[in-house]
Amino acid sequence: MTPRDLRTEWLGTGSGVRLRWRVDLLATAMLTWTHVEVFSRANEAAPWVATGAPVLLVAGTNEYSLDHVAGTETTLYTVALWVAGPTVGDYASQVVGSGGGRYATVQDVRDEGIAAPEHDNARVRKMILKAEAWLERTTRRFFYPRELSLRFGGNGNRILPIHVPLIQIDSVETLSSDWPTDPSNDVALASVQVYNRHLTMGLASDDDRDNPRLILESGSYWPPGRQNIQLTGWFGYTELAPNEEPGETSSGSQVPLSRGDTPPDIKEVAMRLTIRRLPQAGDPDEEDFWTQRHRVSRWKTRDQEIQLLSPKSAGGIVGQFTGDPLIDNIVAQFSAPATGRMV
Repeated sequence: MTPRDLRTEWLGTGSGVRLRWRVDLLATAMLTWTHVEVFSRANEAAPWVATGAPVLLVAGTNEYSLDHVAGTETTLYTVALWVAGPTVGDYASQVVGSGGGRYATVQDVRDEGIAAPEHDNARVRKMILKAEAWLERTTRRFFYPRELSLRFGGNGNRILPIHVPLIQIDSVETLSSDWPTDPSNDVALASVQVYNRHLTMGLASDDDRDNPRLILESGSYWPPGRQNIQLTGWFGYTELAPNEEPGETSSGSQVPLSRGDTPPDIKEVAMRLTIRRLPQAGDPDEEDFWTQRHRVSRWKTRDQEIQLLSPKSAGGIVGQFTGDPLIDNIVAQFSAPATGRMV
């Protein structure tokens, strides 16, 4: 019953940070807890401090939010179920206040040794957003849960390819149809098999993120047409955190206990891409260091001598995207397969 999917959005100086989270198994949670408490701290060494008034749990409401006006670009947050009295709540995973984008934050970059005097927060944030845009454009994917309504073309078959990793489907509707006897209507979710087993079952051997699809029960078919099937729900390439278990909110619901989070490798690449971009308007020697450091095999600091491996010896897919095999291998691994498009 831990509050899940805690996310932050940097609103700007004077507006602070907006936090969003959800509470699953709400009816069970409300038997014990009455509120959700938000905690923040300035850095890893600082104690957690209650932030704002506890947020009341409301029957039938799973999604909650709170604005922390005093939040900064490096504030850390966590949330917990709360009830008046001595009972301690159940903590969610800590996150960093959103001073950057979806996959990297200003604090991530600072932790890599990029000091504020050389690159202020505004510039770091700008480079993070550029790096993330490049990453999504190159992989043809996004790596966080997004609530969307998407339209696909029915094909007259039971299997409907989606081409966008599925997290959770809330409704399916046929908007128009070339099928002569089937007017526009809602499709019963109980008749649809949702392929999100990486979240509901922890299945990775046949990864549904690489082949997302919906399958209708036997005897039914998706009416053929263009953009005539509308899906509303949550989409994105995510994975469960190490401390999260796969499962459904109720047996057979096909609604995952967790929508997952950005894969750690994607966060690492976003941070590295940001660091590569930062020196480009500054010292060319610094830029060369950050773009070539994956090839360093030997340091001789007294004479400032650096020995580099050949690109081939450094390993990986050299030159395909950036020339850095660590970045390029991960980008290749997470890129969408070359399949059809939504029609």
